[in-house]
Amino acid sequence: MNFPEKLQKLRKGRGWSQEELANRITVSRQAVSKWELGTAVPDTDNIVQLSELFGVTTDYLIKDNLDCDEDIPAVARTAANVRKAEQSRQLLIAGIVTLVLGVIIIGVLLTLSQVIESYQKVTYDHGPMMEMLPDGTTQISDEHRMATTRVPVYSFIPFLNTYYLHWVLVIGIGLVIASVVCFAKYRRKIKTKKKSFDERAWFNGFKNSK
Repeated sequence: MNFPEKLQKLRKGRGWSQEELANRITVSRQAVSKWELGTAVPDTDNIVQLSELFGVTTDYLIKDNLDCDEDIPAVARTAANVRKAEQSRQLLIAGIVTLVLGVIIIGVLLTLSQVIESYQKVTYDHGPMMEMLPDGTTQISDEHRMATTRVPVYSFIPFLNTYYLHWVLVIGIGLVIASVVCFAKYRRKIKTKKKSFDERAWFNGFKNSK
């Protein structure tokens, strides 16, 4: 793609007419028209103005073999680094959000279990039973009288059992685990980035020493 094609594509991408573009860089509409037709070329100052206006490099504008800025090695590396940095940032945010939500859910459950009355099943042993013998006498049996009742308590596990909130606890724990995974991935990306930076620094130092 040559300069006239690139200029026309960039201008139309912004929805500008030739006159609007001309006014933005203080040239005539005829000059813009000639640039797009390929009958004239802008000077160095105009090239710099166009690159700043459209947010592209001057290399992209003047070199026909570059169809986009990312065809330039340095720009491609920068774009890749920006993408990696954005991914790392998203992982960190996701980790923080999931951790906070998980801690809040578990904290709310723990707090509610201490302020809302729940019930726990308790079995009481009322002692051995009395057994009636055929001759009318009684004797103590080996069996015991057992009774089960529900006792009000303020405790975490009985609270979950009483109100069937196990699934809420599972969600809270799941969010905390998800945050740990996000932090682990974030740390791995940071280490990879640091290792890559250290290798480049060593290589550049090696080249400079030769």
